[in-house]
Amino acid sequence: MIAQKSGCIVNIASVAGLFPYNGAGAYCVVKAGLIMLTKLQAMEWAPYGIRANAITPGYIRTPGTEAMYADAEIYEGRRKGVPMGRVGTGEDIAGPAIFLASDDSRYTTGSVLGADGGQAAGYFLSVPERRFSGGRID
Repeated sequence: MIAQKSGCIVNIASVAGLFPYNGAGAYCVVKAGLIMLTKLQAMEWAPYGIRANAITPGYIRTPGTEAMYADAEIYEGRRKGVPMGRVGTGEDIAGPAIFLASDDSRYTTGSVLGADGGQAAGYFLSVPERRFSGGRID
């Protein structure tokens, strides 16, 4: 890429790289590191015409997660944690990846694009809480 003075890197990180995820400490650390690597690549390689961006998928149903999502309780619990009300698919990540790899994003580098159904914005959606008046919200 340096030799041709152009290129594009699209890293697939995770919303778990933005927020801690119980039981997946190493996964969270690796995905957080990938987000930082993306920003470093963007900064260091921009002078060579190379762009680097990352996508942070939320809950995505793939062949690798199918056994987990086959458990109705797990699926429903995760679905409820997504403001859009559903678990995503690989196709939900393909569009953002194509955009970031295309010339339509030619002035985009060092960005972290969420493709998570609002999961990061609604991070505390499933956390029970109290209204300031004292009554429960959930």
